[in-house]
Amino acid sequence: MLDSEFGTLKGGGDCREHYHQSDRFPSRDTMLWLQSIENVRTVTVDGPLTDKDDIIVINGSGIDLTMPPARNGRYYKFATISVNATLYPDGSETINGDTTHTVGGSHKDCRLKAITGGWIEV
Repeated sequence: MLDSEFGTLKGGGDCREHYHQSDRFPSRDTMLWLQSIENVRTVTVDGPLTDKDDIIVINGSGIDLTMPPARNGRYYKFATISVNATLYPDGSETINGDTTHTVGGSHKDCRLKAITGGWIEV
């Protein structure tokens, strides 16, 4: 199935990267398979998030992270190991209607979903 839908990936390569660059729509089974692939990245310093990030483990205090532009349906999962981190949306976008969002303290993890105009916690 993947060989016919993704062409050259039989010998290896990043299926998800190929999927993002492809203009073909995969089957339901392939989409479920792609959704099960999650990149986990531990963040210890300030910086931007990328489209390749899925689960962000924040290890440090006072870390500032900048969200990429919201694409409808995109999710990020956040977990903090130590103290607070602040998330900043892209440009004029918002997170839950606010210009920043704090993860940490009593709110040790969260999941954000992209919507038109920004992000909401789900």
